[in-house]
Amino acid sequence: MKQHRRMSSGFLIVVSGVGCALLARHEAMSQNLRQGPGNENRTTLRSEFKMDVRDGYRYISSNGIPNHATGQFPNANNPNSIRAQSYSYRVTLHPVPAAAATRLPKVFGVAVNGVPYDPSTAEAWNGNFQWRYEALSGFFSSQGGLGVDTSLAHVQPNGAYHYHGLPFALLEKLDYRHKPALIGFAADGFPIYGNYGYSNSENANSPIRVLKSSYRLKSGSRPGGQNSPGGAYDGSFAQDYEYVKGAGDLDEFNGRTGVTPEYPAGTYYYVITDTFPFVSRQFRGTPDATFLREGGPGRGGPGGPGGPGGQFGGPGGQQFGRPGSQFGPPPGFIPSDGLPQYLNLTAAQSADLTKLEKAVNALRNSRFALRAFADLKLTKGQISRLATGEKLSTVLTADQQSIVQQNQMPAFGPPGGPQGFGPPPGGQPGFGPPPGGP
Repeated sequence: MKQHRRMSSGFLIVVSGVGCALLARHEAMSQNLRQGPGNENRTTLRSEFKMDVRDGYRYISSNGIPNHATGQFPNANNPNSIRAQSYSYRVTLHPVPAAAATRLPKVFGVAVNGVPYDPSTAEAWNGNFQWRYEALSGFFSSQGGLGVDTSLAHVQPNGAYHYHGLPFALLEKLDYRHKPALIGFAADGFPIYGNYGYSNSENANSPIRVLKSSYRLKSGSRPGGQNSPGGAYDGSFAQDYEYVKGAGDLDEFNGRTGVTPEYPAGTYYYVITDTFPFVSRQFRGTPDATFLREGGPGRGGPGGPGGPGGQFGGPGGQQFGRPGSQFGPPPGFIPSDGLPQYLNLTAAQSADLTKLEKAVNALRNSRFALRAFADLKLTKGQISRLATGEKLSTVLTADQQSIVQQNQMPAFGPPGGPQGFGPPPGGQPGFGPPPGGP
C-alpha cells in the first residue's frame, strides 16, 4: 500500500509500509512549523520536499528551501541570496555498520525539510588537506565572516542554503528539549537527531538532557615546519581536535545506539552537537552514491575574494583561486583527499594523483599562478622529482623556469591587513579566509 500526501507547507511525502509512522511524524512537524513565530527574514520561496519509501530505500528530493525562518541573506558577511535547488538523494532503510569508517565525501546528510547538512570547508592551509579549516570554531568564528544565521546555516553563490551545525529554527518547532528530535538522515541511512537525548540511551523514561561530543581540543601546539601552520591548537582546523573515548556521550562518529520515538526498538543514530564536530565528518555505514556525485552545495560568493569578479580569482577575477568560489570550490568540486574514492582509482593511479598534488603545491609555494600550469608541460619524471621535494631550479628547464617567473602571484599581507587581503599564516590567495565564509 502506498500513500501520497501533500502538506500545506509545500511538502509531498510518498510512503509505503513501514514509512507510515514517519509520515505521521512529518505531518506533526509541518503543523508545528506553521504555528511557529513569524520572522521578517522568512524566504518568500516555497519549500518543496518529497520522500518516497519503497524497495528498501528512502528517496528524498527537495528544492533546498527551508520551511522555517532564515537569517537575512544577503548580509554583511554573505553576499548571496537563497535560491531554489534541485536535490535528489537515496538512503537505505536498513543501514549497517561498515568494516571501516568512511570519511565525509561531500554532503553528510539531508534534513527532514530537504536542506543539506554540509559541515566541512573545502579549504586547507597551503592547500594541504592535512590541515583543513574548520567552519564554526577558531579563526573563522573569531572573524565573524561566515554570515551564518541562527540555524548555523548560510548561502552559497549558487543560492544553496545549507546547515553547518544545529538547525535551531527547525529544532525550536520540534519540542527538541523534551524528546529526541529526528532532524534528518545521513547518507548511510542512519537517522540524525538533535542534541537532546535520553540520559539512559536504552530507556525512553529516563530524563532528557544535552548529549555531549567526545571530541576535545588537543593540548599544546601544532607541529612546526613547512608542512604545518604552527601555533596553538585553537579549533581553527578540524585536525586541532581529537576523539577521547568516554569524554562525552557519543562515539567517534558523533552518534550512539539507543531508543527514540521513531525507533522504539532502538537504532544507531547520529547527533548534531553544539561543539565539534557539530555534524559528523565520517560515516559508520556506507554512504549512498547519490551523495557522492556532483551538484551539492558550493562555497563562497560572487564578488568576494576568489569568487566571480573577486580579488583572488574565479571568473572575472585576478589570477588565482578556484573558479566560482569565494575561497572554496565550485558546486560539484570533490576535495582532493576524496578524489581517489570518488573516481574509483587504482592504487597506482592514486599514487600518481598524490605526486601531482605535491608537485602543484611545490609550484604554488613559489607563488606560481596555476592558470599557467599547462604551459609548463611537466614530464612524469619532473612531477615525481617535485613531489619528493627537489627544488624547482634543479627540476625545471630554463624555459620552464622562465614561465614560472612570468606568472608570479603578487604577495599578500598578513592577517590584520585590509579586508579581503592577507590570508591566515601559510594561506595563499584563494585559500585564506576572506569574508563570506566557507
